[in-house]
Amino acid sequence: PPPGSGKCLYVYRDGRDVASSLFNWPKARHISDGRIEFSVFVRKNLDWWGSPGTQELPKRNRHLFYYWMKHLRIWRRARGNRVMLVCYEDLVINPTAVLRDIATWLGVPAPDTSALVEPTGWNTSGQIKVSKWKETWSDADKAFYDAVVPADFFGRWGG
Repeated sequence: PPPGSGKCLYVYRDGRDVASSLFNWPKARHISDGRIEFSVFVRKNLDWWGSPGTQELPKRNRHLFYYWMKHLRIWRRARGNRVMLVCYEDLVINPTAVLRDIATWLGVPAPDTSALVEPTGWNTSGQIKVSKWKETWSDADKAFYDAVVPADFFGRWGG
């Protein structure tokens, strides 16, 4: 979290969609990975603090989900008067309630959400979706995620 007296709104995503997005972003992979398969990508040891695209000497069992959970835990410890965590999926599914919660945290009146329309986003598909990972993940990838991310981890969203 940034130093100072300002407030910070941190929006986080379900790790499965984070993994899918990073896999589809070429800069998240080192050039030597070539055409790495998704199943290898999510299990691969990373030197995350350098950059997912930086090839260093990764530590054992330091895969993408390890760093995603560590990152979220750091932000969770910081939450309070200055830091609010918002789940992206909740924001997409129920924007009125989430925006009301944000307004309350900021100490401002809740916004008029009557003008909210279906989001189109800036991504290449033109659609904002949640749980997009369900379209492409294998049963083995799902089982790996379930094995390394505790079922009660706050960053998990839905099925």
